[in-house]
Amino acid sequence: MPYHIFLRRWAALAIATLFPLTIFGAAGDLYVGDLASGIFRITPAGVTTRFVSGFDAYGIAFNAQGDTFSASSSAKKIFRIAADGTVSDFVTGLGDPLDLVADQTGNLYVADYTQAAVYKIDPSGVKSQFAAGIPHADGLAFDPSGNLFVTSFLEGKVTRVSPTGAETTLATGLTGPVGIACDAAGNIFVAERDASRISRFTPAGAKSTYSTAVFRPYGLAFDVGGTLYASDQVAGAVYKVAPDGSKTLFATFAGQGGFMAFEPANGILRNVSTRARILTGENVMIGGFIIGGTGTKTVCVRAIGPSLTAAGVIDALMDPVLELHDSTGAVIANNDDWRATQESQIQASMLAPTDDRESALIMDLAPGSYTAIASGKSDTTGVGLVEVYDLGGTGTTLANISTRSFVDAGDDVLIGGFIVGLGNGAEVIVRGIGPSLASAGIANPLPDPVVTLFDSNGVIMANNDNWKDTQQIAIEGTTLPPTNDAEAAVITSLAPGAYTAIVSGKNGATGVGLVEVFNL
Repeated sequence: MPYHIFLRRWAALAIATLFPLTIFGAAGDLYVGDLASGIFRITPAGVTTRFVSGFDAYGIAFNAQGDTFSASSSAKKIFRIAADGTVSDFVTGLGDPLDLVADQTGNLYVADYTQAAVYKIDPSGVKSQFAAGIPHADGLAFDPSGNLFVTSFLEGKVTRVSPTGAETTLATGLTGPVGIACDAAGNIFVAERDASRISRFTPAGAKSTYSTAVFRPYGLAFDVGGTLYASDQVAGAVYKVAPDGSKTLFATFAGQGGFMAFEPANGILRNVSTRARILTGENVMIGGFIIGGTGTKTVCVRAIGPSLTAAGVIDALMDPVLELHDSTGAVIANNDDWRATQESQIQASMLAPTDDRESALIMDLAPGSYTAIASGKSDTTGVGLVEVYDLGGTGTTLANISTRSFVDAGDDVLIGGFIVGLGNGAEVIVRGIGPSLASAGIANPLPDPVVTLFDSNGVIMANNDNWKDTQQIAIEGTTLPPTNDAEAAVITSLAPGAYTAIVSGKNGATGVGLVEVFNL
């Protein structure tokens, strides 16, 4: 496979296996479309302000750079709203665009009511048809498996569209279905506006009444904790809806409540995902991370293998095992198959692996250093992925993330993906370590590592062979210079978004290497 094609495939895979961009909803603000004019922003405390006005706002979605997108039915277009409130056209020439959602890789999907279609729009604004023949398409929602659900308002129907575009019917006989949302277990919730109720469907389509407490429910959205929020079109209000169907008032506003979305919370390094060939002994994959600050941080750590085959990875690790160690080396948690422990908690996080043989742990961790070790059950080998997700915490940060593994040639170099969260971005140093591992007892260190940093489009942002060749003074100023001149390092300021750091051996050399990302 040509290397540039492989890289772009990895970049897409890295983003797709990281959490959806809305996972930070509980820590971010809730945005509600005003069907009369504009968008309201509601803080977690329920304080409401008008974010933007001047157009009828239906669907709302966000990208990793902090932009807000909104579909306007009357203008027949999708607007992009910058963080400072500047409004510009993003996609024009639509029929009657209503709800809008984003997938994990930054594509937008819009329900076009009069065109009986769902369109997919890539980050550059290029539109293509994703699903057709869905009359009066209205509300949209993804489930954890990547299926897209579409309500048809006049037909009283919900259509399921698979990731490949295959369409099946989930439900019929509904009364004015508009907003739709999916929980972490894959259950589907539908706002039947004209019946004044919210209905719940299992993934198999079994229906039950979830709530009749909201008078004219329109938009639905789950926060990361699993709480359902519903907008009331007539009352101009948003309610929290408890599992028993009861509601409490969350916020009010002077408008018509439409579709809703949670803004991803501000943050710096939000998570890391590293892929490499996992062998045995010292050549297993070892992911280290540091939690800084004074509070407790909740993290999800995953070891992925079998599901990589669907992304074209050859020789994936078929049964990964995960151990989490504290700074003393003591094992504080372990998992083989993720459903064996914490199944409901992992599902609620929306980070459940797609293969039952894969591993996952959720832990509340105090500040300190931690190590996640991924190996193959019964000393099996193959290509695997170790991920650390930041699920939130007060007064804490992921200050340093690193992964050590065997660096092979070709496609089996050491590949680290990470996301810089919304806000002002981050200044980071990325290091590729090899020769100095010998002092730690590694018998086969990578002799001359090269580090290359790519953005989500596969464009090279920085690269380095020997760290003193470029940025020597700046790197020394961080107090984080490599201890061997043959090791590699780059310092760069990164805007919010997804990035990939690749550590390879110069001239195809192999050995145990380390990729590190330090938040400066």
